[in-house]
Amino acid sequence: MKALSLKKELWIALNTTLFSLLFLPGVIYLVGSRLFSSYQTGLAGFYRDYLQGLALGYLTAWIVALTPAVTVFLIRALLMTKPPKA
Repeated sequence: MKALSLKKELWIALNTTLFSLLFLPGVIYLVGSRLFSSYQTGLAGFYRDYLQGLALGYLTAWIVALTPAVTVFLIRALLMTKPPKA
């Protein structure tokens, strides 16, 4: 795998961040409401609490926000360090 440009790296970082901020909390809400009980204030309240948790520095909110980006970059780093075929 060849090295990628800074523009492509930033594009990947932006997309994983948007996924973490916009899509992932909705999935967590839907799965949690199906398996457990519905969130008291609904989906909008769940998003508000999530974004407030990020603003206040709550570890759980930051884990949700950063896990997709860290996972993508770790996988990409492992693929880039793969030894060449003989």
